[in-house]
Amino acid sequence: EPLFRSDLAGRIVQKKDMGCKARAACVVEQKTGSTGLKMVGLKKVLGGTGNGEIKMKSDADVASDDAFEKCSIQSVMIYSVREDSERLDPLAELCGRQPKHSLLGTKLAFVFDFVNEVYVWIGRTTLGSLRRKATKLGKELFDSGYRTTQKSNGFVKNGTTKTAAGAAAAASGRRRPAWALFSRVVEGSETFLFKEKFPDWPEPGRIIKMKGHVSSGEVQPSSPPIELVPCSGESMHRAAPSVPNCILEGDNLARGRGVPATEEKSGLSVATTDVKIWHVKEHDYTEVPDWERGLFYSGEGYIVRWGYRVFKEPPKRRARAFRHRTVHDFGGREKCCYFFWQGDDCPITEKGASALLTVELDEEKGPQVRVPQGKEPPAFLQLFGGGLVVVNGKRPEINNEKETRIDRKVFCVRGEVPHEAYLVEIPKADSWALRSRGCLVSVATNTIMLWKGSKATEETNNVATAAAERLQKRLSSFELDLETFVEGEERVRFWRSLGGGRDYDTLKDEPAKYRFTPRLFELSRAPGPFSYDEISSPSRLPNGVCSFPFLQSDLYSASQPALFLVDAHYEVYLWTGWWKPQGDESNALPGNSRSRWLQDKELAMKTAVNYGEVRGRGCPVYVVAAGREPPEFKALFPYWEDVAEARELSAHDYSGPPRKLAVEEELDKLNRKYTLCELQRRPPPDGVDPLRLESYLSDKEFQVVFGMSAEKFAALAQWKAVNAKKAAGLF
Repeated sequence: EPLFRSDLAGRIVQKKDMGCKARAACVVEQKTGSTGLKMVGLKKVLGGTGNGEIKMKSDADVASDDAFEKCSIQSVMIYSVREDSERLDPLAELCGRQPKHSLLGTKLAFVFDFVNEVYVWIGRTTLGSLRRKATKLGKELFDSGYRTTQKSNGFVKNGTTKTAAGAAAAASGRRRPAWALFSRVVEGSETFLFKEKFPDWPEPGRIIKMKGHVSSGEVQPSSPPIELVPCSGESMHRAAPSVPNCILEGDNLARGRGVPATEEKSGLSVATTDVKIWHVKEHDYTEVPDWERGLFYSGEGYIVRWGYRVFKEPPKRRARAFRHRTVHDFGGREKCCYFFWQGDDCPITEKGASALLTVELDEEKGPQVRVPQGKEPPAFLQLFGGGLVVVNGKRPEINNEKETRIDRKVFCVRGEVPHEAYLVEIPKADSWALRSRGCLVSVATNTIMLWKGSKATEETNNVATAAAERLQKRLSSFELDLETFVEGEERVRFWRSLGGGRDYDTLKDEPAKYRFTPRLFELSRAPGPFSYDEISSPSRLPNGVCSFPFLQSDLYSASQPALFLVDAHYEVYLWTGWWKPQGDESNALPGNSRSRWLQDKELAMKTAVNYGEVRGRGCPVYVVAAGREPPEFKALFPYWEDVAEARELSAHDYSGPPRKLAVEEELDKLNRKYTLCELQRRPPPDGVDPLRLESYLSDKEFQVVFGMSAEKFAALAQWKAVNAKKAAGLF
């Protein structure tokens, strides 16, 4: 506070502000028994006697600094001056607060009453009559005294002590003190005292200007406008997904087991030396016993320490010289990596705890890798040898292995090779959880049932068999039988384990083999031009078939409204997200946002059409809305859970039962022409950009409404175009 006041006084002297003629600012510090010349001079200014004596109030009689600041702000009154009014109009919502610089306008006039200071502020282009009126009304306000109803501990702004008499005087109104200030300030020449009343007043003179920076005031070259065009379907189709590799401390461990040697190049072999697992709580962690290893819960967090050694393998052409030596003879220091796995339902506090506790446990200062559920890398999965099981919910309090019974649960089989296989529980599973291109494991009371889809690849069947056998081994104490079913040859007890229903999207009777890897692209223009980003599984095989490389969460966890293109080989889908309202907003997007959304959606549709043409063979292209996905679209994902909220929010753009819509028809809706009467309605028709209503008029009607062609209208200055749209009722 002293530094601030000294700085303010110095600036007043330097700029000769408010008619100040002093040569320097004098700082006087109050000390016990102060009798210096500066203190005597100050006391005379404050109304002391000839020798400078003045009766000073004790701290007990004067309100605290906090009370002073609070009362100062509460006492602020702000009035607007208008041409159509002969009195000051108080701005109720701004009174009792610190004024903001954004309130001021170059054509406006205001009166600010700070009790001891009254300012009439006038904009640079304010009319002369309004200036005179503001000055007159401001002076009348100043002369009429003040009345403060906001007070703190009886304190009144003119220095009245906190006594009952002082509070009564303030409430009834009184003249301002003789030293009160009345000032008229004009935009651009405000005094320092006036500026200090605004906490956000800009001070360009205090900005350090850098050459080439916006602050320098130099004219910056304008960047060329971004041309919004659809993505190239050919470049999207040819783009190769990234190869999943685990690179730790400079070593490429590939899928966690190293890189085999070739004829000319040496390789790396990785040997696991130790695996430790901790279960994480919010403030603690406990080591998981051996018999519970590989059993994770979606509502929990786990830390996995992987100890390993890396060995170099010689090229194959030199293998004869080393045929009597093993890879372990080539040395290699022991290393470690910490994975912290976080379930989908894990509380945010425990997710943070897993990251912090990983740092605490990592005494070796090795790499730390976050592993969200569903995005497990191969190096993580191979640690469990195909025995990882993810169960929904929280981890129960268990005391021995026999209490870990997994009963009446249905699991989806994931993984690309047997030693990376893992099972994920499907919530609320029924017959619709079946996938003809995948496998499913159902655990009944006395039996483990493995179901294999008719279009599942041989590799997928091998992974499912390995996972089911590992689960049977885990539950060996319960002596469960393993029974395998092939799609179309199920028995009643299998359907009973799924709730009794038999309806699902089956491909059993389709002649095609369906041996392909689907692809998922996110489409957006943030930031820059309209572009795509491919999303793939971190555990997919580079040259193999991955039936389910992405999850439903990839769509629903994206920032909404989102756009995704799904390449299902025989069909192409464009998935459109939803707009989530905030507070009391309606489901409709605000004007600018909705305009952007409609433009993005049109670009995405054109991208999907282009991509379908590149696919060839008359590949159909469809649009599906969030919450209204048809069964054949859901079958592209390993498991699916309907989200009622998304269905409700997407109803603004799409209605009716879940279905796929032809992209050509949806494009026609966006480019449909309307009459002037239809476009003048509020709200406008569905699918219409509210900021470009004129673009939906036919050429003939456009000429009639605006008296010119659309090309000439586009060349108009913006303000002329806006006025023309207002006159036509299209703004």
